[in-house]
Amino acid sequence: MFRISGFLVVLIASVLFLVVPATYAQPMSPISMNISVGAIGGTTILQGDASNVFNNGYHLGGLAWVSFGQFGVRGDATYHKMKVPSTGALGATKASGDLKLTGFLVSGTYFLLPTPIIKPYAILGVGSFKVKSRFTDTPNTDYTESSSTNFAIAGGGGAKLQAGKVGAFLEVRYLRISTSGQATKSVLVSGGLLFALL
Repeated sequence: MFRISGFLVVLIASVLFLVVPATYAQPMSPISMNISVGAIGGTTILQGDASNVFNNGYHLGGLAWVSFGQFGVRGDATYHKMKVPSTGALGATKASGDLKLTGFLVSGTYFLLPTPIIKPYAILGVGSFKVKSRFTDTPNTDYTESSSTNFAIAGGGGAKLQAGKVGAFLEVRYLRISTSGQATKSVLVSGGLLFALL
């Protein structure tokens, strides 16, 4: 199963927020305000114990992004779904179920270079997610279900492309949800479309 060190992803995002603004002397000029709304979607790659139970899945959602020069604030609301792989073959155990994550993140963004069109950025934020899992072992009809709402943190980086009123972005983030016992961890590979309001 594909695994990525979540600590490393968040550490890199944190360093970019703290070090780059202090060392990069040339600010964006002039400072302008941009307000965009859009849609986000991509692949959710589970990490840790959850990756042994559920397949990787997908996420979809909406966002609003307000930026002032090189700094910005972004709010995301997303839905994630991962399914249990079925192992049924010639009487072997069949399992079914899914893991659903529904929540929001409020993040700070920092554009690393004062480029006008393609803008690489770091992103770091916190939020809350409802985690709901369902699992059924078909031959034994064993059924388990759990649901909880928990604190979440996410960090990573990406690149934003802006051309007039329409934009797009690609990014990678590490998401850690503080579920009871074992945290629910995943790597989000996302893309999205943006529409500028201002």
